[in-house]
Amino acid sequence: MSEDLVAPSEIPWDELKGREFEEFLYWLLDAMGAKDLTWRLGGEGQGASDGGRDVEAVFHVPYPDDTMVGEKWWIEAKGRGQTVEPAAVREAVLGAQAANDLDVLVIATNTQFSNPTRDWIDEWQIGHPRPRVKLWDRESLERMAVRHPSATARLFQSALTPKGRLELLRSRFWNGVHLAGRLELETVWKEIGHDRLSDEQLIALTVSEVANGDPAERPWPVAATADALEKGLLNSVVNGGYLLGRAERSGTSPRALLNGLSYFFLTACLRLPASDVQTILDRCGDFVEHPAPPREALRAFATTLVARAFGLLEEYCLADCNRVSFTDRPLPGKADARSFWTRFTAPDRRASEESRIQATLKSDEYFCIIHRDFECRAGVAKSGTGDCPFLDFSREDALKPETTALLKRLLQTRVDFRENIGMEFRDPDE
Repeated sequence: MSEDLVAPSEIPWDELKGREFEEFLYWLLDAMGAKDLTWRLGGEGQGASDGGRDVEAVFHVPYPDDTMVGEKWWIEAKGRGQTVEPAAVREAVLGAQAANDLDVLVIATNTQFSNPTRDWIDEWQIGHPRPRVKLWDRESLERMAVRHPSATARLFQSALTPKGRLELLRSRFWNGVHLAGRLELETVWKEIGHDRLSDEQLIALTVSEVANGDPAERPWPVAATADALEKGLLNSVVNGGYLLGRAERSGTSPRALLNGLSYFFLTACLRLPASDVQTILDRCGDFVEHPAPPREALRAFATTLVARAFGLLEEYCLADCNRVSFTDRPLPGKADARSFWTRFTAPDRRASEESRIQATLKSDEYFCIIHRDFECRAGVAKSGTGDCPFLDFSREDALKPETTALLKRLLQTRVDFRENIGMEFRDPDE
């Protein structure tokens, strides 16, 4: 509910004057659905004599015959330290009377109007049906700010409740792929119950955390409910291509977005039945009400998502592998690899670590050495053979059920290793 998103008492009404008050009214009208908005910079708040109006807008009103009629509105901002003087209201009304095409005049203040002023408006309106005059005082604006939190968020983020800040993060991510910063993530983690996140909120927070925070400290998909995780996986596969396109236009790194969605996907592989994950990969377009992207586009993004997820596991599993070693190929250090696996466990179930994850890129060419007699820590390669699924993986295998099952088995083995042994593990060669 919108009333949970804004604390109007936190808006600095007493200081809201001049240009800042006009800007608040502009974005409030925008949130209310106004069209053809014009902010007449240099209005009353800026000392210019332009007829008084600060913002012009058009609202399209439905008529009984199913037609839409545009109404022209003028809005005058009266930022005051006390009750608006009656003379200022009369001057505004009489000045607007000469505009024959004006339908509504709004006089807005950050304080209040006196009763004699309201009585004068009522009497004047009897003989002058146009323009209709509306008086917006602080109480009225508080109610509007609650109903339209996006307007409040533009200028007064401190007036948003924790739920309001969370909704702002969700909206900015899905509308423009804007990522939350570390401080915002820390605040939401402390103030919002992790089991009450929607799937869209969960995706926005997870991607932001991988890009700007530390998923080992705040593993959002691990703390979420299974239902939100399943819905989030479906949502990310269906809308992933769309988000990548928006990321490029907004300046957000597509790789950062894909890394975050891959972590989300891997957590779903670990926590959900493999058959459910595979069903979403194969038939995601069948489970959405709105028109889904073409099947070919969905399969293309799903393939990219699984391939990147496989690549992340490859980097960190091979980083501390006994069986496979490389020359001329950069991989995360062993401490970073250990830290990576903690992002798949709840904070209260893991050993304490201070390592930070530093993702590295693979080189195009490298020389591989396989120690066939060493045991595979991930439990996916048999002793005595050189078979490692990472070395044989190709994009053509991404959407096969065998790949989903392999990812789940690999994650279960590595995460169990982290939970059960933790920092006590030592390599034979150390």
